[in-house]
Amino acid sequence: MPKITKHILWKWVYNYLVVSMGFFTLNFFIYIFIKLFGNLEVPIVDTLILSIKFGLLLPLYLVGFWAFCGGSIKLLGLISKQFRKPKPLLPENKFIVEVTDTTFSVANPDGTVAAISLKDITSIIVETNDTGPWGTDVWFIIAGQDGKSCAYPMGATNDLLALDYYTTLPSFELKGMNSTENAQFVCWEKN
Repeated sequence: MPKITKHILWKWVYNYLVVSMGFFTLNFFIYIFIKLFGNLEVPIVDTLILSIKFGLLLPLYLVGFWAFCGGSIKLLGLISKQFRKPKPLLPENKFIVEVTDTTFSVANPDGTVAAISLKDITSIIVETNDTGPWGTDVWFIIAGQDGKSCAYPMGATNDLLALDYYTTLPSFELKGMNSTENAQFVCWEKN
C-alpha cells in the first residue's frame, strides 16, 4: 500500500475540484446552448442545481468505478499468480540431471556429460558459496570412485528427481541449505 503524503492528498483534492468545475462548466454551456438555440424553458436554478449535483457527485462515482476496476484487476492478477508455473532459474536450468536405474548423469550447458554408475557413488556433498542471491550459490557434488564426479547447481532441470534418489540412500541428510558461507557439507557417504 503506497504511503499517502500531503502532496498526493492535495493532488487528489485538486483533481476532484477540476473535474467538478469541468462538469459545472459543461452543464452551464448546455444551458446557454438551450437558451440560444432551443425553445425549451429551463430555469437557471434547476440547471445550476443539476450542475452542482453532477459536478460534485459524478467524480465520486468515477473514482469509485476506477477503484472497483483497479481492485478487480489486482485481485485477478493475484489469483492468476497461484496457477502459474514457477519460472526456471537461469543459468541453473541449463544443467540437466538424469537418474536411471544404473547411472547418474549431468549434462552441462557446454554439451559435456558427466556420468557415474550408481554403485560407484561414494559421497554426496552440498557446496555453498557467498555469490547468492544473484549467483549460483548452492551446488550438489556427486563423488565417485577413481576421482569421477558430477556437479550441478540447485535449480537444475530434474534436480528434484535427483533429490528423490538421494532420499532412498540410507542415512542421507540434506545439509547446508541455509548457508551463505563458502563451505562444503557431506550429506551422505558410502560405508
